[in-house]
Amino acid sequence: MIIREYSTAWKSSSRARKQRKFVHNAAAHLRTAFLSAHLSKALRQQYKRRAVPLKTGDKVKVMRGASAGKIGAVERVDSKKIAVYITGVDRPKRDGSKQLLPLHPSNLLIEELDVKDRKRLESIKGKEGKIAADKKTTSTSKSKQ
Repeated sequence: MIIREYSTAWKSSSRARKQRKFVHNAAAHLRTAFLSAHLSKALRQQYKRRAVPLKTGDKVKVMRGASAGKIGAVERVDSKKIAVYITGVDRPKRDGSKQLLPLHPSNLLIEELDVKDRKRLESIKGKEGKIAADKKTTSTSKSKQ
């Protein structure tokens, strides 16, 4: 059995080797943060957030690489490889079938969110709701004084 070295106290390092080690040894519950992609300008204004973790069903646009400009739905998210597979971004195999290409989430832009999951929608709007509630409580407490 291989024991992974992972420190929750790790803050940051400018060394590329340590950056790669942090990502490679990260626990499964922390890998979802690595699977975040930026939101389009319209979604950014709507949700008051810059990035959101990707989920199956999100509509994304490829921003970098040979497939740049292609738009498709997220078909599969692989947290182990930190890769996202999108419909329409594939390559032909020798037998004629098509194989989806793995893409890194940093090369994608979310055009449309799949908001069927209520918990996901609450977590996305969560920060916005808390900020609005905090502003109301501080303004009412100031007016009482």
